[in-house]
Amino acid sequence: MLIIITGPSGVGKTTLCNRLLASDLQLARVVTCTNRALRRNELHGKHYYFLSTATFRQKINDGEFLEHAKVYGNLYGTLLEEVVRQLREGFDVLLSVDVQGAATVCQRARGILALRRAVVSLFLMPPSLAALEQRLHSRGQDAKSAIRQRLNAAEQEIDFAHKCDFIIPSNGIEETFELASAIITAERFRTTRVLVSSMPETPYPNII
Repeated sequence: MLIIITGPSGVGKTTLCNRLLASDLQLARVVTCTNRALRRNELHGKHYYFLSTATFRQKINDGEFLEHAKVYGNLYGTLLEEVVRQLREGFDVLLSVDVQGAATVCQRARGILALRRAVVSLFLMPPSLAALEQRLHSRGQDAKSAIRQRLNAAEQEIDFAHKCDFIIPSNGIEETFELASAIITAERFRTTRVLVSSMPETPYPNII
């Protein structure tokens, strides 16, 4: 599966992804590329691939991104090769992207054989815009003007929720984690994902 975790900035996408990765060895994370500067405690290749603007634009021209977008003045993109490689290695791939990126991935996946039936999209819904504002302030990463910009965008981004497969209320990491884990487990047992050739011998031959 290609599991897309999306929602407004500050809703807890990164925190959820880190928790899921720590608890599920079948999950692998896609590292996103960006041309923005490193923040405190970030590492190249772990949190993002930090690229120069020239290198990033060259990858766009070469068609290397599954999705890419300019968000709050910075470029972000997901490498198609990395997603497909991890899927072929047998991992369920976890992709944390903004709403614009999620929309692009869902659309493009329909035309890529390796991704067509793999996508499962989860939208993290904040309890309110006031709660989201408080979270953005508590992160201490953005200026007040940037926080206001993100909140204005969030009002439109929430409209994307109904286009996702699942909506998860982001009331706290424990509840969000439990719900996301349950969805991922259920999706692994969806009929269309279970390969008959991998099933043990069964006394019910009619299902083969």
